[in-house]
Amino acid sequence: KIGPTNPLCPAPGEPADASCIDKPYKTKLRIVKDDTDLVQFTASDVNGNFFINLDPGSYTITIPDLSKQLPSLPDTTVVVEKGKVTDIKLMFDSGIR
Repeated sequence: KIGPTNPLCPAPGEPADASCIDKPYKTKLRIVKDDTDLVQFTASDVNGNFFINLDPGSYTITIPDLSKQLPSLPDTTVVVEKGKVTDIKLMFDSGIR
């Protein structure tokens, strides 16, 4: 799951502004199997969900555009085990402070 892009507002207010609530993010993802040149791409839906079949191993998830424009995603390592579903939550940084 691509989990919310945050923060969406410079500082939380009281009462909380509904437009500032973290929101799912639709984006493309680049998945690289560690120690190889094997690259796969996938995309999340409007709810931030994605699913991809991967062989067991260690993978690094990044955004395809390596220029690191906002919102940004730190490189994320995930280990996929044989016969198991691996749930992850990726948090993007909107750059708003």
